[in-house]
Amino acid sequence: MSRRNLLTRVTAAVASIATALALMPAAQAQSLPVPTPVAELSAQAQSVPVPTPVAELSAQTPFQAVAAAPAPAAPAAWTADSVEGRLLSATERNLSDMGHRADPQAWDIAAQWAGQALAGQVEFLAGVGRGVTHTDVGDGNIYRLSVAEAEARIQWLNREANTSQQSYRFGVASARQGDTVYLVEYFLH
Repeated sequence: MSRRNLLTRVTAAVASIATALALMPAAQAQSLPVPTPVAELSAQAQSVPVPTPVAELSAQTPFQAVAAAPAPAAPAAWTADSVEGRLLSATERNLSDMGHRADPQAWDIAAQWAGQALAGQVEFLAGVGRGVTHTDVGDGNIYRLSVAEAEARIQWLNREANTSQQSYRFGVASARQGDTVYLVEYFLH
């Protein structure tokens, strides 16, 4: 492979990755914990030597800055007073009143499912869908609601809850994109 061909491929790969990261919705961009072995190994790593042909090629080839297209606007962050904030709070309270137990793992998965809904990765049937990950450790629903439907659901959730015969570990999440509100209820097995 010629040096010019190698440089073209490396530049194209870097540009593709940068473009994909720039276009990722903000709801998906969340910090994930680094597994302990990876964190330990990265702390031990000093540096990675650059192969001589790559170093020579990069020294010989001038790079030009190229203006990238602006990233799409990220969904606005919600507050506790917003419809999605009040919907999240009412759902969490209702499920707790039913006897279910909030679980950090389930909350993380619910947040991932909300991100999947925002990214268009979820198929909805009559306004209800499921996330595409973690279906082996739990189950739940993603509700696609209009703002008016979300307000009506908040009113419905603010009633006295029925007590459940079984108690499950749960997580909830909500997100909004324009006039669409997504509510996730996720239960671990």
